[in-house]
Amino acid sequence: EPAAAVANLNERFDVVVLWHCLEHFPRPWEVIQQITRVLQPGGVLLVALPNIESYEFGVLESRWTHIDAPRHLHFYPLTSLTVLCKANGLRCVEATTSDQLSRMLRRSSWHAWGKGLVPWSSFIGRILGVVLGRLAGFFVGPAGRHEGAGAGITAVCQRRVCCRSRRRIVMSRVVQYCRNRGSAANSLNDQSRIARNTFRLDTNKLW
Repeated sequence: EPAAAVANLNERFDVVVLWHCLEHFPRPWEVIQQITRVLQPGGVLLVALPNIESYEFGVLESRWTHIDAPRHLHFYPLTSLTVLCKANGLRCVEATTSDQLSRMLRRSSWHAWGKGLVPWSSFIGRILGVVLGRLAGFFVGPAGRHEGAGAGITAVCQRRVCCRSRRRIVMSRVVQYCRNRGSAANSLNDQSRIARNTFRLDTNKLW
């Protein structure tokens, strides 16, 4: 069980990658929830999956090779993926459907469609199917190159840093700065006062 496996981790991570595996999980929302728990504040989650709102899916529908049933159990449009991550304390800082991965998925969609048109299993039949797929991708595929219509989604999400975590981080930086300058605060109250002032005045510079 993927969510249970992540829940058993006692470590914290700066980066977690879900590279075309989210669509295979029976309950992907639980996996996202547990990943958020093991991410460091400010840590990054990288997600990649097929785009169910792609141009190719709209044209090919059930013949879209990346449906890949029954191995693919769940699909998330970019808006739904953003909502899922936000509900678990993750902020989507960058997302695209026009990267190199999306282009590869687009080409493979049309290649698979072309091969499906040719009933022959011979070598010549397979070559003819690939040629048909390439031609379709060349003449029809460019419509899927627009942002939002690509065959794949790649999203970078960051765990939010709560106010208390920010204060702890700022305090540690201030104390380290004071120690480096040879004037460390003599008491916890002095450290807290310095941290509060720094947090209030310089948070925008630090974050």
